Amino acid sequence: AILVALLVLTVVSGQEDCPGANVLQLNSTSPVDWRGVRHLLTEVVKNTPGLDETTIAPTLVRLAWHSAATFDPHVSPRGGTNGATMRFDPEASYPDNRGLGFAREVLAKVHDAFPDASLSDIWVLASYVAIEYLGGPHIAFCPGRSDKVSGGEHCPPDERMPDANDSSERMRAKFARMGM
Repeated sequence: AILVALLVLTVVSGQEDCPGANVLQLNSTSPVDWRGVRHLLTEVVKNTPGLDETTIAPTLVRLAWHSAATFDPHVSPRGGTNGATMRFDPEASYPDNRGLGFAREVLAKVHDAFPDASLSDIWVLASYVAIEYLGGPHIAFCPGRSDKVSGGEHCPPDERMPDANDSSERMRAKFARMGM
């Protein structure tokens, strides 16, 4: 599951062609202290219990997955990790996104500390930090995603998320849509 999340977050985020992808992009012209963001996210993962009282790490991976899995390169709105539209209705209310409000609230506080960073980038980097915390590999991060200022027409439709009740044909089509 972690490898699928890594692949989806890399391919679907639109950042797969990031120059210097083997290092955290610290030398960009971005006004964001990405090392500081990563440090704060590490503290959040270490010190914030999840809804199950263990760690918030799996929920952060789930948040990024649910954002990424809505990507469709051929239809507008495209969905994916760019936009952070899950904080708006109707997407915030989709049944598959239940339980993710807590993670969005926690990461909004990180955004408050680093307001020049997009929530979209924070969500993706938070999932990378969470995967690392859970014993996964270090994942190169490339910033550059932007946030939408409203939901509605910017939110992808609910049926884009892969669902356990989907037929195998429909599930394959959903993953193919995301480039997998």
